[in-house]
Amino acid sequence: MLKIKELWWEIKKYWYLFLLVPGILAAVVILMTRNLEKIYDSHTIIYTGISTRKTADLTESLKIDYFTSNNLMDNIVELINSRRTSELVALKLLSQHLSMDAYDPKRMERDTFEQLQNNIPDSLRKLIAVPGDPVRTQLRIERLLREEDPRMGPVRYVLENHKYYGISNISGRVRVLRKRSSDMIEISYYTDDPGIVYQTVQALADVYLSRYGDLRVSETSGGIDFYIQERDRIFQKLQDSEERLKEFVSANRIMNFYEQGKNLDNYINEIEKEVIRARQVSEGADASLRKLEEKLRVNELRASTIDSLSYYRTQVSNKRVMLNTLMTELGPDSYEIIELKKEIREISDKLSDKIASLYRQDFAVDGIPLNQILGEWLSTYLEKERELSALEISLSSKQEISDRIDRFAPLGAELKRLEREVQVNENEYLAILSGLNQARLQSQNLKISQTQEIIDPPFFPTQARGSKRKIMVAASFMFGHILLIGFFAGRLLLGVNLHEPQQAAKQTGLRVIGAFPAPAKELPTAVMARLFVNEWKKRLKQQPAGNGMPFVIGIHPVKEDKRLLPLLEAIIAQTRLHFPQVPVLHPESLSSGEYAYGLEAFHEAYSWADLLPEQLRFDWFEQTCSIVIFPPYRAENANLDLIEKVDWHLFAAPAAYTWTRSDVIHKEWLEDSGALQPELLLYQVDVNFIREIIGNQA
Repeated sequence: MLKIKELWWEIKKYWYLFLLVPGILAAVVILMTRNLEKIYDSHTIIYTGISTRKTADLTESLKIDYFTSNNLMDNIVELINSRRTSELVALKLLSQHLSMDAYDPKRMERDTFEQLQNNIPDSLRKLIAVPGDPVRTQLRIERLLREEDPRMGPVRYVLENHKYYGISNISGRVRVLRKRSSDMIEISYYTDDPGIVYQTVQALADVYLSRYGDLRVSETSGGIDFYIQERDRIFQKLQDSEERLKEFVSANRIMNFYEQGKNLDNYINEIEKEVIRARQVSEGADASLRKLEEKLRVNELRASTIDSLSYYRTQVSNKRVMLNTLMTELGPDSYEIIELKKEIREISDKLSDKIASLYRQDFAVDGIPLNQILGEWLSTYLEKERELSALEISLSSKQEISDRIDRFAPLGAELKRLEREVQVNENEYLAILSGLNQARLQSQNLKISQTQEIIDPPFFPTQARGSKRKIMVAASFMFGHILLIGFFAGRLLLGVNLHEPQQAAKQTGLRVIGAFPAPAKELPTAVMARLFVNEWKKRLKQQPAGNGMPFVIGIHPVKEDKRLLPLLEAIIAQTRLHFPQVPVLHPESLSSGEYAYGLEAFHEAYSWADLLPEQLRFDWFEQTCSIVIFPPYRAENANLDLIEKVDWHLFAAPAAYTWTRSDVIHKEWLEDSGALQPELLLYQVDVNFIREIIGNQA
């Protein structure tokens, strides 16, 4: 967690950076903006009318809610900011300038005109420019660009990279703003040439109005085109179906299918009635003939004749019945029918001969003249023949009508299908016509409701925009302060070093027994050394007396550091105020002296006496306490025999040190070997933390 007081200490410590860094940034801004170009602005205001639209009959306003209004306005803004709009503006502006016969100060500055002359070679200018006609010039440029003419390389370069004609440069300087919640938009543009600014804003307004009109028309033109194409297609389809219906009716001679079918049905019913009547009459005549023939058979003399008449009559009747049956099944023109009719005629001729012979005999039966009986029989026989002939004709007609019905009946389904097809095509054609009318009405609605107008036309800027150089200098100076504060705050938040006693105790898990400032600071190291000696005396009192060995303090530097020596000197100076003879064993690399030892002797020693000269070994055991400085354990292997003979282990680490895994392992070894828990001596600590510690103890 970041502490404000620590950040303040860092700011006070490096106060000179808060003058140097902002000053350098301000100087850089001053140098970079010494030739700052003047900026000119121009704008135009266009009335869009998106919220006050009317229908085609001008009698009803179209209701637009808040979200729809915002959506329509966003569409307008994005249309103006689109790359295609910037491209058309660049082409329009370039065409206007290429079609100029001479330099015009109202259109551009002379430097801009000369730069354009250098960018476009004379040969290419003659190819694309039409003097005094920017429209034709633009058409030529667009055509050659579409054809990817290799001679158009300079024009492509100008459209991509030029300060005034570059598409990306134009789109980056265009600003589109809705005027509050109204239907008006403001299109603004800025650059360092007032003539270019004025013409660019004009081109932006013209291109926007043209593109927006085309866009709104295209919303319905596609629908109108679709309906027109569908109308033509469906109309052709309707004509084809009507033509097929006409051909079908003509080919099958159908005037009114339903009336014709009804007439055929009535006609066949009449024929069936006639057949029934003829059969009834024929059967009645046959019964009368049988009665008359019975009377004729009374005359024994005429028996044979009568028998022959009866036989021929039966043959004729049977043949007639067979003929009627075959007429129903085979038709009147079959071979069997013709042969059967021939047989009937032959039998009828024989029967006629018999009747003629009987008729010539004038004889009466039962007192009745014979000629009357034969006349009655002959009349009945003729009536029967007449009805049988009528029956034959009726059956033939019935068969013909039945065949005609068999041919006519399937035509109804096909006729119905063709009529349904015509009806479906007609309904579809009417629906397409209705959709076409709706699309055309909607197109007229859009034309009427989307009439836009320039309310505030572009103006020629005569004064440049106010310079922001002073603001940029002040902002850079403030940014320098903010940058330094952020840097120091980040270093405090993200720092992983020991830094100060509280953070060191949290990272190492050791109690900080002493914190010492740098010797050059105004707070003397002796003050903290005195505090440390007091803690030393407390540890010494806790040790059991009478073991005949000095109280050994082992100091373990985390690394080889020459700054550790002044700290030890201050500690020893304070220690000797209480213990006049305190030997300090230390590596030769730290300093020289009678208690300095070599690294080879350190690794081979089993006791402290092995590290001392012979004349000092006795004095070692006479001391109350002793201090041993071990070699840096990260650089040299540890001597476990000597570590076990230390009573109080102390780590010595600078505040800028980062605690690592090797330090944790060494700490665990010391915890297992000593009677007292190892603690930490922190040196090179910021003097502000030292003051805080002294103030707390006071």
